[in-house]
Amino acid sequence: MGEDSSDSFLVDAGRPFKELLKMVDFAETKLKSFLPSYMRPSISPSRPLILGLQLTDRSGIKSTLDNDGETNFGAVETLLEVDDVGGEDNFFQLGGGSVLALRLVSMAGSKGLTLTVSGIFNKPTLREIASTVRHKTDTADIAPFALLPGLDITNLRRQAASQYNMEPHKIEDIYPCSFFQLHYVTGYPEACSDPKVDPWLWKSQGAYSIPPCLDLNRFQDVWNMAVQRHPVLRTRLIHTPSGIFQVVLKSCKPAKWNIDTDLTEYLLNDQVDYMTFGEELLRLGIVKSEDSNK
Repeated sequence: MGEDSSDSFLVDAGRPFKELLKMVDFAETKLKSFLPSYMRPSISPSRPLILGLQLTDRSGIKSTLDNDGETNFGAVETLLEVDDVGGEDNFFQLGGGSVLALRLVSMAGSKGLTLTVSGIFNKPTLREIASTVRHKTDTADIAPFALLPGLDITNLRRQAASQYNMEPHKIEDIYPCSFFQLHYVTGYPEACSDPKVDPWLWKSQGAYSIPPCLDLNRFQDVWNMAVQRHPVLRTRLIHTPSGIFQVVLKSCKPAKWNIDTDLTEYLLNDQVDYMTFGEELLRLGIVKSEDSNK
């Protein structure tokens, strides 16, 4: 490598580097056994360069794929702007990241396929990603609590009830948190390094104008109907000895509407209003401007 401090280095195209690749693969495999996906580093920044050299001789050894596999790999080639990828190539080592993973999921959805970001992180080789893709018509409703194999559901419901004042018979479902939920509740660097930073301060706020002719009572009723119809709006997070989970309640009280007259002040107050485990994750409010037309 010499004294060059660059993150990448050149390898003689005729020099074997299979042993190096084996070492990198071994290290990555070991890291997978005890680190969550979002904490695993890219082992070798120069690996894409090595693979780039390897592509010159790949035409004769390219893996045989079925039609669906070829289609899925083609989407990755288009997204990452690379050519002639193989099943053992790693999405992230080809230049992918969390944003591109979201775009890949969106591309799959536009073609009637289902794919998840967490699936890409957990199984990042292209062959593994292709194996997780499903046609939307192939998906079926998942039975309540089916995503918690090996856990004592009755005990988990009791824990939710005792710790967060939830009635066990009103719990519709419990399932694991998504990658991003765990990341922002417990895992992002600022929360780990600075005890003054509260992970729960990360909230998505949206403000929308509504015409003055709108019947506010009916508007609120429609929102309450949406909460009852969509489980994600009835979801809370719980932290138990078994881990952090999402809890969906069968029914909720009508959403609490906060009323204010200053939008900026309302958003600031809402941002610092503490949100924690067991509480509603949806807040609604109406800001009535002193201008009667808003």
